[in-house]
Amino acid sequence: MRCLLILAHPRRDSLCGALFDACADGARQAGVECRELVLSETRFDPDVHAVSPEQQPLEPDLVRAQRDIAWAEHIIWVYPTWWGTFPALLTGFLDRALTPGFAFRHVTHDRWDKLLAGRTADLLTTMDTPPLIYRFAYRAPGRQALARATLGYCGLRTARVETFGPVVASDAAQRQRWIARARATGSRLKQGALSPAQRLGQQSLAWLAALRLQFYPMTWIAYSVGALAATAAHALAMAPYLLGYLVLLLLEAATVFLNEWFDFDSDRRNRNGGLFSGGSRVLVEQRLDRRSMRTGIGLALLGAGTALAALPLGVSILPSILLAGCPDREADQAADKRTLVVIVGKRGAVRLAMAASLCAPAIAALLALTRGDLATLLGWSAADGAVHAAWLWRRLGRYLRAEMPERIDGAIVRALTFMLWFCIPPLIALLLAT
Repeated sequence: MRCLLILAHPRRDSLCGALFDACADGARQAGVECRELVLSETRFDPDVHAVSPEQQPLEPDLVRAQRDIAWAEHIIWVYPTWWGTFPALLTGFLDRALTPGFAFRHVTHDRWDKLLAGRTADLLTTMDTPPLIYRFAYRAPGRQALARATLGYCGLRTARVETFGPVVASDAAQRQRWIARARATGSRLKQGALSPAQRLGQQSLAWLAALRLQFYPMTWIAYSVGALAATAAHALAMAPYLLGYLVLLLLEAATVFLNEWFDFDSDRRNRNGGLFSGGSRVLVEQRLDRRSMRTGIGLALLGAGTALAALPLGVSILPSILLAGCPDREADQAADKRTLVVIVGKRGAVRLAMAASLCAPAIAALLALTRGDLATLLGWSAADGAVHAAWLWRRLGRYLRAEMPERIDGAIVRALTFMLWFCIPPLIALLLAT
């Protein structure tokens, strides 16, 4: 982790200075790469004289400060709480350093890009006011201003707030305990800036945003109308209804996740996005990384296929998808498309296709044997699918023993017809039962 520590007390030899040093020591002992910025030792005009801050030339110390902020993954701010907020030194630094174009960028009057997104922050502040009075009676104005109105506006998530006070009533022993707390705050960065609960909460909110639930009601209404129309003569069976909608929901989730993945570059450039366009921006704002989104796509697709009788069908589709990607591998690789076949190679794709062709009839047989209500639906799928799998294996085995040709239409046809054994027999069984 790269950590920048900023001391915003006008005096270096203060309690804030001691807390700053202890926190830095703890972070370095935890193996964190640290840089320090002591505002009292920097030289800059704290006042904005231009119409907008970015129009005022930056002093060399501010240029270095911006470089350090851009370099950091985590920023620790150490400052005293004066008159409920923070010193003029810190206010002036924020006015001059967190400029438009560096920390944020306005898109419209009510939308902006958070250019420091993906970073976290800790706030360590001393105060003479009892911390509980400050929080509940005064409603923590300084903390709200820094954590939410300033850092949050630029994309930094405040991970921890440590208050030390009341200082005016403290003795030497109390101050030593506070210094030990500051050292522990730095040491805990070895496990990351966020606690496990914070990481879980942050990830949960990011995935909730990525789902884009505003698009789901119409799908649910259409599905429900169809289900009610199909069962107009008798009561709606809730178990199949809910299971069917779960599959539909997961497919819709996979669709919006794929949209996030493939539209990342355009979403990043889009200045006209909104509630229904421009994506959820969870990738753009680094609330989720691309690896996590790729995992989410896979899990959503896998989940859609795990709905009991749908599971064999979902697995049976994989061979055709994998084999169809083999002839396109070179073109996809040249276009920087990270398909599964590009990642694992043609031989890897063939091995996965062979494994899936075995798994599909095996899963169908297992469900038919253990679930009496599925025996009729999946019995023929298991038997005929196993025969077809052996036929497909024979063709695919050639590609592992010799060079794969550029065109493999015959193998793709075998893979496409393989999935029919998991569609047609269950369909016939359902039609005969009605």
